[in-house]
Amino acid sequence: MPSYFQCRLGPMRVGYWGLLQVFADVLKMLIKEIFFVDRADKLLYAVAPLLVIIGSVGAFSFLPWNNGATILDFNVGVFLLTAISSIGVVGIFLAGWGSNNKYSVVSAMRGAVQMISYEMSLCLCLITAVILTGTMQMSGIVEAQTGPWKWLVFQGHIPAIIAFFVFLIAGNAEANRGPFDMAEAESELTAGVWDSVSSTSPSSSTSSSSQVSLLQCSWVVGLL
Repeated sequence: MPSYFQCRLGPMRVGYWGLLQVFADVLKMLIKEIFFVDRADKLLYAVAPLLVIIGSVGAFSFLPWNNGATILDFNVGVFLLTAISSIGVVGIFLAGWGSNNKYSVVSAMRGAVQMISYEMSLCLCLITAVILTGTMQMSGIVEAQTGPWKWLVFQGHIPAIIAFFVFLIAGNAEANRGPFDMAEAESELTAGVWDSVSSTSPSSSTSSSSQVSLLQCSWVVGLL
């Protein structure tokens, strides 16, 4: 949609208006050869992409989709939500360290530091929702906002509004979206921390970034 608004022509040959390009890219990634870099730590090299996916997908299990439709609904749900979503930081750093590549290590440190710093802001914003509702249970926070004009943005006034905008900025940085995409820095670090990784691992990082963006939107709707 942004490309359409800005009159930018992208891949147009696969399907009508290029709508099948995403499926073509997925197929291309799946059939690529999986190889290991020489002198790389094989264990960390293989585990890092899994940690990134676990951190982004696992956080969705704490979101209340409907009344009673929650996979995991603990009384400390906010705490566990932030803990599970933070696993991706470990995967990012292990991907750079395990590849035994100085450029990947530099990108991993940049990415990990950025994610940790902005996750602190995200957690502080979530504490605002906990204080206003008096509970850390995800379903309890959602139920406290049932009814018109009961959203925390309206109940909390200035503190909730500030937390809302800080959450949007920090969430954008957490997902490595511009202008916070310096962790990959295509002009100097190519694919960033994944420049020595083959096959589905880079695509798993890209998909996890999109999942993090969707997760941030779900947090905004449910918690703020």
